[in-house]
Amino acid sequence: MTISFSARSDMGKVRTNNEDNLCCGGLTLTPETRDAPFAASGEADAPCVFAVFDGMGGQEYGEFASYAAAGAAPELERAVRAAPPGEIDALVQDYVTSVNNGICAEIRAKSARIGTTLALVVVTETEIKPYNIGDSRIYALEGGALRRISQEHTLAAQKVRMGVLTEEEARSSRDRHKLTQYLGIFEDEMIVVAEPLPPLPRTESHRLLLCSDGLTDLVSDERMAEILGSGSAEQAVNLLVEEALQNGGKDNVTCVIVDLRPTRPIPQKAPARKRVLAVAAATAVLAAAVLAAAVALYGVHRYGEIEKPDARTYPENDGVTVNEPENRASPDETPTKGEMKPAGDDLRPRPPAEDEIEPPPSSPEGEAERPKAPPVPAEDGGAAPQKSISDSTLDLTEQ
Repeated sequence: MTISFSARSDMGKVRTNNEDNLCCGGLTLTPETRDAPFAASGEADAPCVFAVFDGMGGQEYGEFASYAAAGAAPELERAVRAAPPGEIDALVQDYVTSVNNGICAEIRAKSARIGTTLALVVVTETEIKPYNIGDSRIYALEGGALRRISQEHTLAAQKVRMGVLTEEEARSSRDRHKLTQYLGIFEDEMIVVAEPLPPLPRTESHRLLLCSDGLTDLVSDERMAEILGSGSAEQAVNLLVEEALQNGGKDNVTCVIVDLRPTRPIPQKAPARKRVLAVAAATAVLAAAVLAAAVALYGVHRYGEIEKPDARTYPENDGVTVNEPENRASPDETPTKGEMKPAGDDLRPRPPAEDEIEPPPSSPEGEAERPKAPPVPAEDGGAAPQKSISDSTLDLTEQ
């Protein structure tokens, strides 16, 4: 998979400092560079981490919270590189807990309420896993439409899920910036959990957008979709930030665009017509096999076992033995009337000619003696009752 990114951050037109931060390609905003406009583009190798943070608390406090989270992100990336895929969720949760505890320690030291949001995507060789805490968002551009992947942790969003507000009403609600979850909450108040969002398919191309609310408060989803689909990642990220600044720039605005493209070709399904023809051909072959088996079984059932005639060897067959009846007529011979058999009865014995019939020995009374079947021993050792051939019927269908 090829991974490319483009990022930009700006303090806006109203604020005097930038409380946002980010992580992309191992880069973060430092205390020396965060108040100046920032822009970066490049490529990354999996596993890698992309993230956006929006600090809260005003002045240095908000900056500290977002920088604490961004500064620990490269360490998370190194841990992901060394861990098996099944450990990603646990590593992200350990990262979240560590950052949260550090911010809470600063809260105790400064006696000030501070915190930061988190929008994070982990890309490995086998997974694309998004996570978020707070109101920083993650989007995916799919077929020209923008789909929000993240779930906002605000009082307004909670009311939308409860059916109290509509999405349109939530956009202008005073509760849209009241966070219900963020990094900087004491454990006795809430356990901050980085719940994994549904992973993205690894075999498909994706354009992802991670951003702070300085963008989403001033640029509609429809306009963002139009910009994201209009050009390269670098062009799109510049247009998004410029659009937010033109619409007032009331807050810090930070955007990271990530393009993910699989390097292996995605297998394509065979056209429907070819699949139908293949199924039809397989069905025809199967039907022919079943029919041949049925004919063979019927022949065995109808005639029973057929005694093979004597074998003969023909010179033209190179020693191959061919089974043929002894009375087979030569090409120059014409079968006699007594040798001719009706169709379908060729397996029955040939009737003897009249000159081949020998008269049976005469009984004292002058009548031909009827041949008797050989005696069959009875179970008690005596002779069993005999049954003459004329008293039985040969049913070939039962053999």
